Amino acid sequence: MSSPLQKCRTYRVGPWRRAIPWLLFGPFLLIGAGILIFAKDEETRTIGSVLFIYLGILTFFMHFLIGRARLELSPQGVRLRQIGMNLTTSWSNVAGLRLDPGREGIVTRESMSGAGAAALSAVRGGGASGVELYDEEQQLAMEECRWIPIEAFRWHLIHGQLRNDIRDLAPEVMELPAAPAPAPPPAMPEERRHGWLVFALVLSLAVWAFVLGIQGGARWADILFATALSIVALLVALRAVISAWQAFRSRSWIAFLFLILLALLVSLLCLLLLSYLSEAVGGGS
Repeated sequence: MSSPLQKCRTYRVGPWRRAIPWLLFGPFLLIGAGILIFAKDEETRTIGSVLFIYLGILTFFMHFLIGRARLELSPQGVRLRQIGMNLTTSWSNVAGLRLDPGREGIVTRESMSGAGAAALSAVRGGGASGVELYDEEQQLAMEECRWIPIEAFRWHLIHGQLRNDIRDLAPEVMELPAAPAPAPPPAMPEERRHGWLVFALVLSLAVWAFVLGIQGGARWADILFATALSIVALLVALRAVISAWQAFRSRSWIAFLFLILLALLVSLLCLLLLSYLSEAVGGGS
């Protein structure tokens, strides 16, 4: 049995959460490295190097942001620290602990003050494709500045001492019952149809590039592959610009800077791919 916590204990983000950038971008980093190493012409190696460099910068930047988050527990209270957000409250102000998988958090009795609580309240309605990141109970607590999210530290709740530390420091805190399962989001056939059409187009171009590469049509294989990458880069850039505008309106400055950087890097890649396509098509005519 562990002894009661007498001083501040700091928890870092769990290992699976820190691995998210590498799981997302790792395969594309390998693709960029493969193009850079095995491509025979200078233009293709340039595309590979740009892809590898910008994805590497993006991956390390995301890893840095995620790794900076800290959850600090002490006899005085709880504190969540991360870039752009600092939430602090005493144990006497803690009303409950919610442990729904993926929605873990601490609910306070009174509203917290400060820019961190205001920033979290501003992004409470965030989501993508009609699916919200936070359920109604979370959004209500965030709107009232009474929510401290701790889902990034879920690994410590399951495998570490975080749950026991909270119980030792605030034995009166009751675990809140799990929220009812949210209703499925309304179907959006038009948006899904467009997404599947774009996916089918990019996939068909990649397959044709692979087939032509096997049959010896290296030039057309490169053209089709670059076209597929250009479409993906353009869509990612547009999505990043839209998300950056939403982050700007909600005053989430860290997310805004990250999305602007992503949009600029992807736009640069798109321009390089279009330049390569122009030269490749023009050179063969």
